[in-house]
Amino acid sequence: MTAGELGFHRRQMKYDFATLSADDFEDLARDLIGRECGVRFEAFTTGTDDGMDGRHAMATGAVILQAKHYLRSGFSKLKSKMREERRSIDELAPQRYILATSVALPPANKEDLAEIIGAALISTGDIFGADDLNASLRSHSNIETAHQKLWQQNTPVLAW
Repeated sequence: MTAGELGFHRRQMKYDFATLSADDFEDLARDLIGRECGVRFEAFTTGTDDGMDGRHAMATGAVILQAKHYLRSGFSKLKSKMREERRSIDELAPQRYILATSVALPPANKEDLAEIIGAALISTGDIFGADDLNASLRSHSNIETAHQKLWQQNTPVLAW
């Protein structure tokens, strides 16, 4: 398999994000969502994050990105956690709130999350589930390539 074929092979992958730690998932979400929105999100050190895993500050207010890697826990755990986060969201009072999660989300689940998040969420389009993130990765292959832990276990070893 040539390097070009390898790149094509990876772009066709559908990831479940299981190879990523919570911190790795946050990094990926900042890169992907930042590219989708055309902004650079600030990154913060590991630990208590005051309800934000990325922030883009503007004169008119902040855009807050929250990343939740709940692949194994599923939607019910994500929903419960977002209820806990609601106070932080309200205190931050962002101009725009974006949620990225490794959980696959049908439309009804996005609607449930939108109700929990509240007015800071512009639309359910600002909730990026696993399928949304995979679609974004197909559009931004350079981000996929930069996050080696994402694809390294799915890539065949090249023999030269």
